[in-house]
Amino acid sequence: MGGSGKINEEIKHPHKGIELTKTVLNRDIRFTDLIKTGTPGLIDHQRCWFWERERTRYFIDESFRSKVDKIRNAARQHKKSIKSAKSPTERDELNTAWYTRKDDDRILEVLFPYFCDHWPQKAYLSIPRKIRKSFVDAIGVSGIDWFQHPFEDKLIHPSKTPLKNHNESYADIGYVQNDYVKDPPSESIPITIHVRTDWTQERFVEVMKEYSRDIIAAVQHEKEKFKEQGYPFIKKESKKPLKTYKSLLKKLGHYRLSECVGLDHYNITKTYPERKKDHKYFPYEEEAFKAAIKEVGNFLKSPPSTDK
Repeated sequence: MGGSGKINEEIKHPHKGIELTKTVLNRDIRFTDLIKTGTPGLIDHQRCWFWERERTRYFIDESFRSKVDKIRNAARQHKKSIKSAKSPTERDELNTAWYTRKDDDRILEVLFPYFCDHWPQKAYLSIPRKIRKSFVDAIGVSGIDWFQHPFEDKLIHPSKTPLKNHNESYADIGYVQNDYVKDPPSESIPITIHVRTDWTQERFVEVMKEYSRDIIAAVQHEKEKFKEQGYPFIKKESKKPLKTYKSLLKKLGHYRLSECVGLDHYNITKTYPERKKDHKYFPYEEEAFKAAIKEVGNFLKSPPSTDK
């Protein structure tokens, strides 16, 4: 890829003139080979939505495409510089300059799917399921504070008394406003579970399901004890259900046929359906089709984010 804004020919994305074979329709429009149920199904649908939505953004948005290409080229150049560093000191200086630079777009280095080697060239469903399961939501960088502290605005930066000991923070020496919380909200707490040594994996899963209510109750009980001691916690998880991601992907498929391939609603109704009793194989009626195009368009007009 280059920074010119042109689309690399290797990008496999629906476009005008593409032959809409059954393989293309199932992989790029209907997304039919995703895991069907349970938490693995939810995760697979969620990641497919992020992956394919951002591939379409890359395909249609020249500004975003140039931004992605620029930062990827910079990342490749940084890796080359690290490999050719003549000493550990030079390598550390290069890494420090890279990770502490001021760049609003560096989020594209660490968040899914932007950091994945297969994105945006490959369709999500062209990647083997085993590899898809290994994807993570973000790259963890040891010792590097990628993200601004959520209560950073509550810090008072003293202009006349700068820190002399750089191992301390302004919070450590008392320069904070009301409501400042030094530690970001916690995502988990420790609880003890006794597991029998003769259990198989299947038996372990059965027991966890059977006692899931008791386990969650124990977690909430311990959480309240920590809260009484002043520990902050993240808000209740708010993930979209599986059916929501199925709906979003169906809308994305219609958007691609309309805006990327160039078909009108009539031609989409001839292209999309198959003789199956599953509604994901049927096209939207015209009003729902227009609403779907508008909804996906609004997603793509918004800047990339970590929003689930």
